[in-house]
Amino acid sequence: MNYIGLDYCTVIKNLVENKKWVRNDMGVAKVQFLKLILVKEKLMLLIISNNIPEPLYAKVENIMVINEQITVFYDGEYCITLKEEEYESFKENVSKEEWNVLFHGDVTKDLDELGLLEKEKGFFAELHDNIEQFMETNIDRKASEEICKEYGLK
Repeated sequence: MNYIGLDYCTVIKNLVENKKWVRNDMGVAKVQFLKLILVKEKLMLLIISNNIPEPLYAKVENIMVINEQITVFYDGEYCITLKEEEYESFKENVSKEEWNVLFHGDVTKDLDELGLLEKEKGFFAELHDNIEQFMETNIDRKASEEICKEYGLK
């Protein structure tokens, strides 16, 4: 997921507007699916993984461009476990078919078959508590600040 020469704010905006999921193979057979959504003008994150039993919903706390890759930091302390009956609260950002996949489908296969996986550009997600370990890496401060300003973060 290398973005050299791209406008990072546009990448994030396109991911939100296109309502696509990002797939990250995390190693040791762990696969994570992430979707950025705007709820009341706040950037939120939907998370599903093959090692968690139900999808999660979390507030985005920070976004950094690290080694030319977008990393979204979310509030792990206040992650909310989504319940299937909560669809009405998410219908602007998630189709009914997509919602059913989150609770009953093979996420790895079905999101792809529905054409809901971003093929080109994506991002990684980390708990906000882990931000300190990233602070000494190669951060593009200007790009990170632009994204955070755009979405009212920090």
